[in-house]
Amino acid sequence: MFCKKVLLNKNVYSSIQNVSLKQLSKSSINYANILNLKVNDPEILIPWNEAKPYSEIPGIKSSSQTVRNFLPGGKYYKKSLKELHQLMNDEYGDLVYWKGAFGKPDILFVYNAKDIEQVYRNEGPLPNRREFQVLSYYRKNIRPDIYGDNGGLLVEHDHKWKDLRGKVNPVMMQPRVIKQYIKSVEEVSDEFIARMLKLRDSNQEMPDDFMNELNNWSLESISSIALDTRLGCLEDNLSMNSDSGKMIQAVHDFFELTFSLEILPSIWKYIPTPSFRKLTAALDIMTEIALKKVDEAIERLNNNPNSEADTEASVLEKLLKIDRNVAVVMAIDMLLAGVDTTSNTTAVLLYFLATNQNCQNKLRSEIMTILPEKDSKLSVDSFKKMPYLRACMKESSRIIPIFGGTRRKLPVDIILSGYQIPKGTEIVLSHHTSCMREDQFAEPSQYKPERWLNNEESLGCPVAKNASPFAHKPFGFGPRSCVGKRVADLEMETFIMKLIRNYNIEWKYEDLEITSRVIAQPVTPLKFKITEV
Repeated sequence: MFCKKVLLNKNVYSSIQNVSLKQLSKSSINYANILNLKVNDPEILIPWNEAKPYSEIPGIKSSSQTVRNFLPGGKYYKKSLKELHQLMNDEYGDLVYWKGAFGKPDILFVYNAKDIEQVYRNEGPLPNRREFQVLSYYRKNIRPDIYGDNGGLLVEHDHKWKDLRGKVNPVMMQPRVIKQYIKSVEEVSDEFIARMLKLRDSNQEMPDDFMNELNNWSLESISSIALDTRLGCLEDNLSMNSDSGKMIQAVHDFFELTFSLEILPSIWKYIPTPSFRKLTAALDIMTEIALKKVDEAIERLNNNPNSEADTEASVLEKLLKIDRNVAVVMAIDMLLAGVDTTSNTTAVLLYFLATNQNCQNKLRSEIMTILPEKDSKLSVDSFKKMPYLRACMKESSRIIPIFGGTRRKLPVDIILSGYQIPKGTEIVLSHHTSCMREDQFAEPSQYKPERWLNNEESLGCPVAKNASPFAHKPFGFGPRSCVGKRVADLEMETFIMKLIRNYNIEWKYEDLEITSRVIAQPVTPLKFKITEV
């Protein structure tokens, strides 16, 4: 029997009739497509043998063309990642083939939400995401003395990844574990806000290097969770030769150099280029500092064991009980993935609040119901009553996603936009473009947090539920979604609540300029004006 072609009505699941699953093959419709297809627009299912072959997908068809595009005079020369994706989407369409060069694999770029959903829904229980190649090489070939056979969640795949994620999930994904850090994260936020007030110039504005200050706040916050200690990042006159200063610079170097080594054509696999050597030096710094801090934490915990039976063990304690190596690698990964990402996300959110005073005022009103006094403290319940804050965060990350996409290799053949996609194809899902499309979000360039609230139709803002939920996935989807989501949310929500409750943020300059490498980063000096309310 064959699959009956079905016209799918809006807002309903497809109905598949007259299908024998055992007989499904490439001669009919892919099994995974049938089980998982959910669409918001009319779509006609087609058999595999009626889909266009993979070789006909438009794009960059030769390695020499790929290299030429990035050389001086090439159309992608010195373009940011966001600009690169938009140029390819405009020229080639929603699917773009990219021929690899210098040993890098061929890539399929996916730009529309319907296809992105299909990729996520067909990834299976062991999602395969291409790791950071340089990071993997460093951990497995340069520093096996530290990492052994545990490359970490950023590197591992298949059953090794599943085993590690299974150990880490109960620690990192449980709300009760993360919420125990409300007090320490709030203390860091309070100290940082006090420092911000001291940093103001005669115009009540932040200094040109305020981005560095946000990095210090982010590192101080994440270290209180990952390492069970404060690093002193918010101290006056912090030296870049201190552990904190070195760590911040190393993390920044990692993301900056990863773009040139992982995304752009590079010969580091054949010759240790200057960028490769600089990146491995940065990884050495992160590894040594993290090892030092973990050892200090172990000694501290041994000298002061948790004696209260009703006190929740810390994240580090829980990880150490699993395995010291797991604790070390997770601490490094939390610092690596949780500093620049959180600080840049926060910078972008502050910009949108500063340039949309009506949204900031509405947010402040919501916060004041939770924190009625200037010195009110946060509790677990405080985070349950902040829908507009979360809407502001979602809208900010939609317009300027810090991570513009993710990679997958699927274990099955699928059909995307009428093309055959063989299993094992290297796929990049681009949220840079999918979350800024008119067919998903009305007036996509406008900052409208109300679109994320279900009861805001009266404001003339179409709610985001009308868009595909796969058009905007800042933390990924499925088993391989970001393990640090709860930590990042806690840090940002705490800081924004404490800041906006008592201070107004303004922006008096031109539009914020962003560069997109591996992550999006503000280029414009963050000269926010901070005044008491």
